[in-house]
Amino acid sequence: DDDPARWLVSTTIITTDAAPDLAEIHDRMPLALPADAWDAWLDPAVDAKGAADLLGIGGTHGDVPMVAREVSTLVNTVTNDGPGLLEAV
Repeated sequence: DDDPARWLVSTTIITTDAAPDLAEIHDRMPLALPADAWDAWLDPAVDAKGAADLLGIGGTHGDVPMVAREVSTLVNTVTNDGPGLLEAV
């Protein structure tokens, strides 16, 4: 527990301005990292500039496709959980 080099397991959702075809739903969207950049992103040696470059900060939304689909309003309550929440209605 006192090892300063131990791994910290965490999650972060980075958002960006919504792509034009998603902007009618919300003004923000997750910034998805293309699969070919995952290893570089997870490299402990990446610095802040390297991370920003990987994310394309100030650039495009990349080639990661996002598709909007209507889901149940059950997603509006944090106590609801499960894969069924992702099913289209």
